[in-house]
Amino acid sequence: MPTFYNSLEEINLLPGIEVAVILSTGIPVVGTLVAKLETRDKVIFPTPPLNVDADADLEPEFLIIQLTVAATFGVIVFPVGTLIAINTSQILIIGPSPI
Repeated sequence: MPTFYNSLEEINLLPGIEVAVILSTGIPVVGTLVAKLETRDKVIFPTPPLNVDADADLEPEFLIIQLTVAATFGVIVFPVGTLIAINTSQILIIGPSPI
């Protein structure tokens, strides 16, 4: 029987998969997985400053997802088709999209 993986680092996510994500803030995100980025250095989208120790193991990983359902973050609404970067440490639940 397959074992349950405790972190995204151990899961081999494939591009093009439709995923549903629940962020630790409770916000749902549904879209197509585009890429997994190992370090913040490769993120091409503006992201807020992050205080991280010099230890590379503490740098966050990001999933780049193209939205297939509009997502609302506070007063900001991202329309379908928008590419967003999600910090993997902010993911509460992720799985295949039921939509």
